Amino acid sequence: MAVSILKYEPAYDVIPQAIIWRPLRYFTLTIREGQDDLDHFKGASFAIGNDIQFDLRVYRGHPYPEFTVTLFLPEDVSDEKRVTEILNTIIKEMVIPISAVA
Repeated sequence: MAVSILKYEPAYDVIPQAIIWRPLRYFTLTIREGQDDLDHFKGASFAIGNDIQFDLRVYRGHPYPEFTVTLFLPEDVSDEKRVTEILNTIIKEMVIPISAVA
């Protein structure tokens, strides 16, 4: 499956699932600024196939913004087994070293 970058911010709310020890620019140069109920952030939205959508975001005040990014999934993905499956797919498809995932 191919990873696609989405042009627009998703219409759904997101929940943080993992921290990745890579800067946002490691994944894309297409970075947008946004704001939600938490704070201002820089981020990008991605899709893998038709099934998986996720965001990578760095919020203002994020610890180590030059080294880390937070991976967010849609809030309706709450089953622990499904979250694990999706995270494993993202790690594989984006070629993220397992040592970079917290």
